[in-house]
Amino acid sequence: MIQIAQKMTMWEEFNIEDDMQESLLSYLKDFPNADYNDLYNWACDNGCDPESHTLEGTEEVLTPEDNGGQSTLEITAFPNNKIIFQNA
Repeated sequence: MIQIAQKMTMWEEFNIEDDMQESLLSYLKDFPNADYNDLYNWACDNGCDPESHTLEGTEEVLTPEDNGGQSTLEITAFPNNKIIFQNA
């Protein structure tokens, strides 16, 4: 089997109830560098059951230049798990 992998960027979202706004802003004040996963975990820890999904039409292919010169397309041959092509 040959596996072809492409690195992409996209927008993800989840919703929480309006009454969580003050608590959310307090959390962000304490943790200004919080990322999406931190916020998702915060929501779960505070009784929410958020459903995360990708916003349709927001997927974009990354180039090696976008990715700090690192590969964004890799082709791997199995079963020996050998990378046979990278675009960087």
